[in-house]
Amino acid sequence: MWTNQAARDLEDIHSFLEPRDPQAAARIIQRLARIAKDVLEVAPDAGRPGRVEGTRELVVTRTPYIIAYEVDRDDVRIVSVIHSRRVWPEAF
Repeated sequence: MWTNQAARDLEDIHSFLEPRDPQAAARIIQRLARIAKDVLEVAPDAGRPGRVEGTRELVVTRTPYIIAYEVDRDDVRIVSVIHSRRVWPEAF
């Protein structure tokens, strides 16, 4: 499940990339969504322990983005999608 914040992050990423390269913007958004679905649904512990307590982080290869998420039993909640060069938040 994508939180409102994570959905806004995707919109912001698309809005930033789209004027520069519409095809790249679409590819990156599709990749982020596909990886989140394909990897996290099957292996929710695939990511590394997160910098924010209670979270995990999935580095999305071939992109500069990291998906921050929480796992509660078998439920995965994507809390944010963050560019790897951004300062990491202290909380979500």
